[in-house]
Amino acid sequence: MKIDPKDVTFFVSGTGNTLADVTYTVDPDIDAQLAYGEHVDADYTPGNALGDNRYGVVAHINGTPIVTGDVAGNYRYNYEGLITLSPTVPTKPDIDPHNPSNLDGSGSWTSNMGNHGVPGVERVAGLASAELPFFKVEAGQVSHYGTYDVAADPDKVRLEPTGKRLPEPNQPKTQYREYTKALTTTDGTGMFRMVYDGSVFRITPIDDAALALVRTGDVKNNVELSAEALHAGFSEMGILLEDLDGVYVHFENLH
Repeated sequence: MKIDPKDVTFFVSGTGNTLADVTYTVDPDIDAQLAYGEHVDADYTPGNALGDNRYGVVAHINGTPIVTGDVAGNYRYNYEGLITLSPTVPTKPDIDPHNPSNLDGSGSWTSNMGNHGVPGVERVAGLASAELPFFKVEAGQVSHYGTYDVAADPDKVRLEPTGKRLPEPNQPKTQYREYTKALTTTDGTGMFRMVYDGSVFRITPIDDAALALVRTGDVKNNVELSAEALHAGFSEMGILLEDLDGVYVHFENLH
């Protein structure tokens, strides 16, 4: 006997001032379309940047990210989503930023948004940047790749070495986000699993091609791979740069 999945169709609307405070509205209700009074836990994170302060939406059903048309359990989930942000316009502070004695903490030309005790995030003209430590994990051993200045905008992420050496972060794990995606560097393409725990971002190969990319990129500290993975984290997983304390590149193949 063959049972075809039942189609569930819905639209997700997201509004907010920033990606951190988006409120989602779903129409029509998902549970109302399920059979026999079944229930699923659905939540949403920002997807690809579409320009003009608009973003796509990634739906998570019972904790698993899905794209439209995916089958989960007895259902095929067909959806579209759009986040529209209305950023608040900052007012120019009535202080002289070139005179430190005049800084009273009421404002500055850039905003420091770090909240984990590591160097904070500066935002200037829409560009976010912060210093983060990067690590290599192989055979259970952690080694230091270096500290990099991470500059992120909606289109790409750039990494520049700073010459500093920040320690491993030891902040508590406050959440769990997992995302699987094919990442491409100049050396090829492979499937990777990216995990964020509320503090650190981990990049792990899940097929042989990805493992080969990690090994090849090791000679250059996997900077290109890390930049591609972080861009996916910011644009598709809803992670904010100011919520990161460190990045780990794993050499274990999880296939």
